[in-house]
Amino acid sequence: MLHTISWPQFLITASVLAGLWCLAVAVLYYRGELENLFKGKPKEDERAWQEEMENEPDGLMGQAREPEGMETVGMQDLHFGPENKDEALGLVPDVLEELKYIFYQLEQTGGGKDGFLELFSAVADKYAQVSNKAAINDYIRENVAFDISDAELEVLCA
Repeated sequence: MLHTISWPQFLITASVLAGLWCLAVAVLYYRGELENLFKGKPKEDERAWQEEMENEPDGLMGQAREPEGMETVGMQDLHFGPENKDEALGLVPDVLEELKYIFYQLEQTGGGKDGFLELFSAVADKYAQVSNKAAINDYIRENVAFDISDAELEVLCA
């Protein structure tokens, strides 16, 4: 019996039946959408969504957010160095270099607090006009091998 049906006849029959099935499902379940499609009307949900997007100032996705840890600044706020120019370009780096040399000498000779006070007094006289003495005092506190009080530092840097 199957020898009497050719492949082209089978494929045409199967395609027609599949098309009729799809048409029946579309008519039964999607009747409203098909009517709107043939009348040229957009769906109510789609129309509401379009109106909402027209009123949205930033578009569909909203404004772009910057990655964490980044911020947008104006040209006047853009700095590539320390805020205090004396620290970067002034006399403070010169004083710190001389202090490094003093600490090196004290380490080589085994000098103590008296040797430091003697060597630093010459540096303090040379750089008396330095404005950022707090940075120098902090550097001294971090690098000396002995205890030095705030009063002694004030006397040295005065």
